[in-house]
Amino acid sequence: MANVIVGKLSPSEPGKGHLILCRELDVTNHGTIVRTAQPALRLLWPTFSDEEVNKVLALVTDAAPCMIKAGKSFKLFYPKMLHVTCVAHAMHRVAEKLCEKSPSVNSVISSVKKSFVKAPSCVRAFKMMHPEFPLPPEPILTRWGTWILVALYYAENHRAIEEVRLVEMF
Repeated sequence: MANVIVGKLSPSEPGKGHLILCRELDVTNHGTIVRTAQPALRLLWPTFSDEEVNKVLALVTDAAPCMIKAGKSFKLFYPKMLHVTCVAHAMHRVAEKLCEKSPSVNSVISSVKKSFVKAPSCVRAFKMMHPEFPLPPEPILTRWGTWILVALYYAENHRAIEEVRLVEMF
């Protein structure tokens, strides 16, 4: 799916986005992206004068290679445009690297998850011993940033989790 969203950039307040085109693409490459977005912008500016071309200031996409290439193509048409790859994608890549570089944290998360999933008594004990804490969250690979949130939870609540695990062992 390709969505073209436009909005006014303002230094004093966040702009409101407006969806002007939503199209299913048979193939995703830089050419189909450009051929999709160009007509959408013509809905805004049918004549596309030099003044209007200079109004296109930003292109925000993910960091896929086809989007990087599309951004370079758009730069030819819109000289004032800045191509920004989505910050959420960058943060997800950082989270993936942290996960990869922290095998001991992964081991703790995995073992606690197994304990809580396979032993409902652990869940009951945790709720009884620490009613003020929510249950440990589970990282979901398809939801970006959940691994970091889980790791932070364990860092803040590791004593409570260890107490429950020790009680369950005996």
